[in-house]
Amino acid sequence: LIKPDQGDAVIDGASIISNPAEARSKIGFLTSELKLEEFFTPNYLFDFFSELHQVPPALRDQRKKILFQRFGIQQFAEVKVANLSTGMKQRLGLARVLAGQAELLLMDEPFASLDFLTREELQTQLLGIQQKMPRTIILVTHQLDEAVLLGQKIIVMHSDSTVREF
Repeated sequence: LIKPDQGDAVIDGASIISNPAEARSKIGFLTSELKLEEFFTPNYLFDFFSELHQVPPALRDQRKKILFQRFGIQQFAEVKVANLSTGMKQRLGLARVLAGQAELLLMDEPFASLDFLTREELQTQLLGIQQKMPRTIILVTHQLDEAVLLGQKIIVMHSDSTVREF
């Protein structure tokens, strides 16, 4: 996290000023431009990020089974990321973010690079996961239909100021 010039933000009780490591551990981040290491496999990456977020092995394995099945990753679990389609990489990115125990998910245009059918499927999957594993999600999108579908509160911004809140 970037240290602010002034003020503080507290994420689930952790200050980004006095306890930045704990604050970071409570945030998951996903963009449309995934930065997944191309020579690793989905299995390896899921395990790595679970360990990074101190997810116990039994819980990690349970989550991996559920998320890989939900996102259709299981048959690609040992395929190198370099050989996955953009849609499959984004599915893996979403599973990776959900591997940890983050209470806050920041999603910056996570579905922007996907074709219509894959985008619609992943949006539906995210809604289902949100019902089973509720978390706060801040979603940045330029797609009003996506905001209406996924959002409980919508803020329209222009030039760094709030234009309208729904």
